[in-house]
Amino acid sequence: MMGYNKLMLKYLFLFLFLSTSSFSKEVKQELLYLKVFKNFKSFKEVKIKDGISEFKTNKTLLEAFDDKKRIGFIREVTTSTGCNDGCLPVIFTLFYNHKGEFLRLLSREGLTKKDHEEFEDIDYIQLESILRKNPSVFKKVIHPTNMVDAITRATLKVFQPHIIARAAYTTLRVNLYNQETLQFLFKKYKFPK
Repeated sequence: MMGYNKLMLKYLFLFLFLSTSSFSKEVKQELLYLKVFKNFKSFKEVKIKDGISEFKTNKTLLEAFDDKKRIGFIREVTTSTGCNDGCLPVIFTLFYNHKGEFLRLLSREGLTKKDHEEFEDIDYIQLESILRKNPSVFKKVIHPTNMVDAITRATLKVFQPHIIARAAYTTLRVNLYNQETLQFLFKKYKFPK
């Protein structure tokens, strides 16, 4: 019984520690990494070009390691939708396996749709599916606003099957960062395509 009480106190302390605002962002991020990489122990920063955001702020890729070897890659992204129209920031983390293949997308802050409606679990699943497919229709987009009707702002029919409903700009921006990261990984690490 004493062991159980110690365990409960440990979890209570951990809960209180995690819920305080002084808990560092870095530790919170590392806890996010453990959701994908169960054996995550450390990372090495690798410089990557940000060819998408006008502010060019997403210039770091993390090479993730367990005790002995590389287990994958992580890219933290904080950007805008590119619409310059009062949209919330788009903040997400992309995960890739040790061979540079896309694994997962997580967002601690949460992604949003039009009118700041929060993504639901099914939206994240659908977005990961879109990332794996990399719809060719996105290659035609010069600016995110090309995806919507100029007057009604409704998503054009050609894009509807390839986006999260009411989140065309976010879908496009996340896909662009995923593709940029994949291209970098295949070029730098010589992974087969």
